[in-house]
Formats: sequence, structure tokens, C-alpha cells
Amino acid sequence: MKIFNYAFLFILPCFAITANAQQENETHITPVIKTVTVFLNGAEIKHSESVSLKKGTNKIVFDKLSAYMELSSVQASVEGDADIQSVSTESNYLSAEKLDPRIKDLKDSIDMLNTEITDINSELDANSTEKYMLTVNENVGGKQTPSSLLELDKAADYFHKKTLEINNNTAKLNKEKTMLTEQLTLMNSQLSALNYKNNTERKEIIVVINSAASGHVTVNLRYLVSNTGWEPSYDLVANDITQPITLKYKARVYNNTGIDWKNVALTFSTADPTVSASRPYLSTWSLNQTSRMGDYEELEKAENADSIKVSYDGQKNQVTLDNSVRYKSITVSELSTSFNIITPYSIPSDAKPYTVDITSYTLNATYGYVTIPKLDNSAFLVAKISGWEKLYLIDGPMNVYFNNAYIGASVLSTQRVEDTLELSLGRDNQIQIARQKKEDFGSKALIGSSRKQTFKYEITVKNNKTTPVKIEVQDQVPISQESDITVDVENISGAQFDNVTGRLKWLASLKPGETITYTIAFTVKYPKGKELHLKEYHYRVVNCPSF
Repeated sequence: MKIFNYAFLFILPCFAITANAQQENETHITPVIKTVTVFLNGAEIKHSESVSLKKGTNKIVFDKLSAYMELSSVQASVEGDADIQSVSTESNYLSAEKLDPRIKDLKDSIDMLNTEITDINSELDANSTEKYMLTVNENVGGKQTPSSLLELDKAADYFHKKTLEINNNTAKLNKEKTMLTEQLTLMNSQLSALNYKNNTERKEIIVVINSAASGHVTVNLRYLVSNTGWEPSYDLVANDITQPITLKYKARVYNNTGIDWKNVALTFSTADPTVSASRPYLSTWSLNQTSRMGDYEELEKAENADSIKVSYDGQKNQVTLDNSVRYKSITVSELSTSFNIITPYSIPSDAKPYTVDITSYTLNATYGYVTIPKLDNSAFLVAKISGWEKLYLIDGPMNVYFNNAYIGASVLSTQRVEDTLELSLGRDNQIQIARQKKEDFGSKALIGSSRKQTFKYEITVKNNKTTPVKIEVQDQVPISQESDITVDVENISGAQFDNVTGRLKWLASLKPGETITYTIAFTVKYPKGKELHLKEYHYRVVNCPSF
């Protein structure tokens, strides 16, 4: 029993000493963001901090980190003579004023405005009381002593001047009150926006490090965050059809993580940080009309689909939706690539898109014109680029500039591109296009139990430029999907004909002032009991007022 008691008395101080040592060795650090790798959906944050350690166990708390941290992605490493014992995360809720000093400044300004408005209201109330007293005291001498005309005249002059003074002062005070109230409304709106934007939750990463001796080490942290991402965009600049094209590759990046990025080294990546670490396995390579060099599934459905960004709460593992930014689905190469930005950038956490220049390409291109007069009576200048696969391009909006003029907005789409990337440079009005239907061929004929209808079109292309041009003219004839409907192609003016799609293509070289005409004629035969919609109608959607 004595031995146990002595031992117990000896152990108690040890526990106290250990607890005090652990408490003394706890350090809080708000780490600076060094580098950010931005993915199309999400980002990886990296910190590197020099930490002073004491001999023994040290608890380092890295605080004020993004609430949108993916807790399962946290990694920590140490450079120096020390060992990491454990890494954990916690949530901390801070006041909005601590997170954003603007909130405190706005609250102080709002308090000052409210004080000034209260003072004005007090003066207005005093004016109202004084004016009431003037009104009720109509008889200067009271009811017992009659007033002379002179006294009445003096009284009237006094009442006039005093009432005018009160009214002028009241008008001035009301004007000041209106101005202060407008400022107050604006500041309250700003405060509401800041309080709404600031998620007061912050994450903490707790790293327990054991050190054999006192000294300094470097602790590196890395983790994934949601509520951020980037969209590719392009500027296509062509000065002349005899010169190469300049393609400027840009990123539109947004940050809604709750933490501002200040002078960070940015990297833009097309990789998916959420993919599994398991090795891949080959699946059957099946060829069909929609497949392309790999296991892409239903590209057409994903081309213009909209989606909502999903983030995860690492503690509760529940799905939350970020409705501040609307997402779209795009396709990218299975082989990811990254772009390191040399110049540091600052991206505030306000969910607004900021444009960052990635790189610029000088591309050799072949130029020509394309027209589809069935859809648009215009000739479009097109640049065709080979070897585009080496540029690591992905789908995105594109601004087109030609001959020092803004042509318009377009879309760079790589989904259906094979060996050549085709970029449209806009319309050329100096090439005149016309497509006309010959009405005398449009009549229906009844032959036995069948109907037969013949169609004829003429396409005219005229080069009004002073230089020769090469132009590709496209059109089509209908393709039957049923055995009792037949299409007899009678004249296509030597066009290249795809009998699967019905597409027609002519390649023409026109001298200045030269005109060329193509003819399309075909006959459709179908049972008289069937109703076919053979007329060509084209619709477009516009906005108009409704009364």
C-alpha cells in the first residue's frame, strides 16, 4: 500500500508537468497561401510555414482555413529533425468582424449615422413644438389687455420672421436627414452583403510533432477545397489571310472559398482531383456512329448540359449545393495537363470571375470560305489548323478578331474535331450567295396509289472581291427512313454526295467578279395515304413586347 501511495504521489506531479508542457508547446499559426492549383472544379491549396519547436511534443494549430476544405484530402509533411505524430482537423466559428475588418468599419459608420439622424429628429421635434407655441399664442398681451395696432404689427412681423426661420431650418434638417438616410440604407445593404458572404466557420488543422531538440522546422500543408474553379476562354486574332493566327489561351477563375488569395502562384489544371488512386483497366473499344477514339459516352448529351456544383462537408459527409455559380459540362482529354502562371495573382473570395492569361500560340492555318445557303446566305471565312492536339485545348467561349476588328463571339469545340481544327472568322459580305426554289417543279403528281413530288433549287455564288477565293458550298437532299418512301436524286451538279447523310459538297475557285451556279433536283415518291412535311421552314426565336 505504501509503495502504491508513493507511486501515486509521484505520478500526479508528472501528469501536471506533462500537461503544462503540452500547453506551453501549443502554437497557433495563420498560414499564408503560397500556391494554388485550380482545377476545373475545385482547387488544391498549399502552405509552407517555418515553425519553432521545443523539445518534446509540440501541438501546432493552423487556423482560419477555408470552411470548404475537403477534410479527407489533408496532408502534412515536415522538413527538419522532427516527426509528425498525428494530423487532425476541427471547426472554429469566429465573429464576422474578425474575418473582415470592413464589417467593423461599416458598423461604426452606421452607428455614427444613426446618432446624427437621432440628433436631427430631436431638432425637428423642437421646431415643431416651437411652431405650435407660436400658433396658440395669438394675443400678444394676453386676454386681459387689448393690443394696439402698433403692438399687433410688431407681433405679426415677429410671427412671420420666426415662422419663416423655423420652416427654413426644418427644410434644411429634412434635407440632411434624407441624405443621411440614403447613406444609411446603402451601408446597411453593404453590411448585409458582407455578413452573407462571410461564412463565419473556419477550419483548423492540428499537427502534433515530436522533436528531439528545440529548433525550427518547415511544415508543409496541402488540401483540396471546393467552391472554386476555372473556365477556359480564348481570343482568336487574325490580321490577314496570308499571316498566321494568334490564339490566346485564358482562364476565367472564381474564388468563393471564404479566403482571399493574395499574390499566390497559380497553376491551372485539367486533372480531376477526385479520381480514384486505383489503376485503370482496358474496356472493349467498340466502334459506332457516336464513339470516338476511346470510351466517351454520349458526348452529345453532355455537350450543352448544365449542372449544379456539389461540395461535401467532410465532417458530416453531406452534400451541399453552391448556387452562386452555374456550372456546365464539357469534355476534356483523358490525359490532363497543367499551366503554371509565372506572375503571382490575387483572387478575392467574391465568386466573381477574374481573367488570367495562360499562354499564347502562333498557328499556321489554311484559309477558305464555307457557305450553307439553306441555313444562311453568307460566306464564312474559316481557318483550318492541323496539329491542334498538341495544344491541350478544351472547349470554351472564344472572341474572334479579324483585320483589327471584333467579329463576334464563338465557341471553340474539340468534341467532333479529327485531324483539323476549324475556326470561324465571321462573314464576308463581298461574296454574294443566293438559293432559290424553282416553283414550277414543286407540284404534286398522283400516280396510282402513290404521290410523287419533284423539287429543284438553284444556288448562285458570286465573288465581288478583287482577289480570287476558294469556297466550299454545302447543301443536302432528304434521306428516306422507310421502305415505301423513295428519293430519286436527279441533278446535283457534280457535288460530292454522302448517301448516308444526304449531304452535298462543292469545292469552287472563283476569280474576281466570277459567278457559279449549282442545281439540286430530286423527286420524292410516297404512298398517297401518308402525309409528308416536305417544305423547308426555318424558325428563329426572338423577344418582342407583349401587351
